Amino acid sequence: MASALSLQSGSTLAAGRYRLVERLGSGSSGTVYLAIECGGRWQRQVALKVLCAPAASAAGLSLIEARRRLRAEVALLIRCQPHPHWVNVLADHTAATPAFFVMEYLPASHSLAALLQRATQAGRAVPLEDCRAYFVDVCAALVHLHEQVGALHRDLKLENILLVPTEGRLRAKLIDLGCAHDPRAPLTAAASVLGTPLYQAPELFEVGGKRPALQPGIDLFALGVALFSLLAGAYPFATAAQILDPDEPAAALPPERHLPTPWQSLLARLLQKDPTQRYSRAAAVAADLRRLAPPVPCATAASGKGARCGGMGLWAVAIASTLATSSLAAGWAWGTKAFFQQSAAGAPPPGVDLRAPLSSSTSQPKAAAVHAPPPHRLPRPAPAASTAAPAPPLPVPPSPPPAAPRLHRVILRRASPAPGAAP
Repeated sequence: MASALSLQSGSTLAAGRYRLVERLGSGSSGTVYLAIECGGRWQRQVALKVLCAPAASAAGLSLIEARRRLRAEVALLIRCQPHPHWVNVLADHTAATPAFFVMEYLPASHSLAALLQRATQAGRAVPLEDCRAYFVDVCAALVHLHEQVGALHRDLKLENILLVPTEGRLRAKLIDLGCAHDPRAPLTAAASVLGTPLYQAPELFEVGGKRPALQPGIDLFALGVALFSLLAGAYPFATAAQILDPDEPAAALPPERHLPTPWQSLLARLLQKDPTQRYSRAAAVAADLRRLAPPVPCATAASGKGARCGGMGLWAVAIASTLATSSLAAGWAWGTKAFFQQSAAGAPPPGVDLRAPLSSSTSQPKAAAVHAPPPHRLPRPAPAASTAAPAPPLPVPPSPPPAAPRLHRVILRRASPAPGAAP
């Protein structure tokens, strides 16, 4: 373990494959470092969580217990893979000395805690729609952890939610399962109180020999604290005593951060101190958050201005488009049928003037000569009521005379008499 105590910037692990750059933070079972992974012709930044004896001692853990917890943590993270909202594990070296594992590097400056700090310093609030999108991602990660992996996070907070640019927007990822509870391979005792006190559900503080029931609701209470903190810039409960007091309500949001009623109802249900009145599944929270999405903007043809329409508006646009297309198709079919009927009856089709002289040029398209009138022609005025005689009809050219019958000359030849016949 001496090598772990002497780790500093420039130290290498795994036969020089990983070179430490700086220390990022420390937890109950290990210390996290930024490192450079050297893979021959390529290099990349990674995060290393290394077993650290002083950190384990500060948390009241023996070295053996700390190593076991580190191995259980990396095994649980690997079971969460692959998932777009969980940190990626790149390598497991917990059997080495010192024990460590490798993760993708997500800067702490990209956490929701850092985002809130920058917004507070700038005197503004985090946009409501951004908060909704981030926590829909967090709920997706919790659904996977609770229902697919079968574990609890137990240390959900703003510092453990990091933002990663993906597909044109920032997506949230969860990290740090050092305090997680996994029934298959327990990292922590069920009755122990771990994590950040102001994020803990009140049932975790119950004493007197009563073992707290570890249910997904404890993570959802922490989710409500994190969401409230991101919206208000402060914790809903200032002390653990306020969390334990059943009659102590959550703090009110600041006046400048007025939320719609559905948002207030969602927060109130997440922060319920009675577990039976709280959300029990992260999927239900995600569904309610999706329903809080703003309407989809659409344009109005009458005013030319943008308007907001919900699902019914989009259906109306689709139905109107379908009806317009059907009307155009019906009109085209009717016009085509009328054209052929008039042609069969001998009447000129619409747009054809029989009196117009034919052009001797063959370069002009035939469609232009048939359907488009000459540009210099004016529409004929309506006939005025007068006693003048109507204009005579156009003379009809005489028909050509019938061709004379062709005469065929027939030549009769006198047949020679048969031999012995009388003349």
